[in-house]
Amino acid sequence: AHRTGALGWVCLVGAWVSAVWRRLRSDVDPSPGRIAMSDVVEIGSAVRLGARRRELGVDGFESWVGETVVGRIPGARHEPE
Repeated sequence: AHRTGALGWVCLVGAWVSAVWRRLRSDVDPSPGRIAMSDVVEIGSAVRLGARRRELGVDGFESWVGETVVGRIPGARHEPE
């Protein structure tokens, strides 16, 4: 069946995000990253954590974008003045 409208976009984007995510994981059968509620300090308009994202091991996509996309932009690794 062919999906149209918003549902069609959700399915298409969801499949693409899932494929990218699986590609970034080294595990044979990856599972989503999880953050324990014990690491959550505050829930408001933003969720504040008591640990840095690198300590939690859930920043794979951000690390990949930084290295593969942003890191290749001329001047991207330049120290701020």
